[in-house]
Amino acid sequence: MSLTLSLVRHAKSAWDDPELEDFERPLNARGRRDAPRMAQLAATQCAQVPILLSSPAVRAITTARRFAEAFDIDARTMRIDARLYEASAGDWCEVLQSQPDDGKALMAFGHNPGISAFAAWLCPDMRGVEMPTAALLILELECQRWAELAPDCARRIAYHRPRDVEA
Repeated sequence: MSLTLSLVRHAKSAWDDPELEDFERPLNARGRRDAPRMAQLAATQCAQVPILLSSPAVRAITTARRFAEAFDIDARTMRIDARLYEASAGDWCEVLQSQPDDGKALMAFGHNPGISAFAAWLCPDMRGVEMPTAALLILELECQRWAELAPDCARRIAYHRPRDVEA
């Protein structure tokens, strides 16, 4: 059985407090609306309940928590990896390749431009695609272990943007 990887860019975040560090920015109204909608969609499209992995930034963790609720996952079981904050495609690869083989489905939450670059590295269908906030990409990988991730090893199962999902 192959691995399934879902990539989720964090939902739209607020920029209205200039005193707030980038890391601490919360979701704005659109992000608070889109995250649960996309999470519900993911719950209907993912064949198995994933392990959740997130950047530690507030906006990423908050988005991941909405997905945990939709999948009925205890948010305390979510894996947090600091390397996913401001991660390049190479950082993403390193983080994913270091994941234990305790699950065949993983859902990872992060930021642009790294998440889009990583998606393009994994899947030829994603080349030239910039994932907007709250976008959901579901990939089937041609490998049996996370350590085996390689360029072009993924096939796109689904790609959804919030604007394409009915309110």
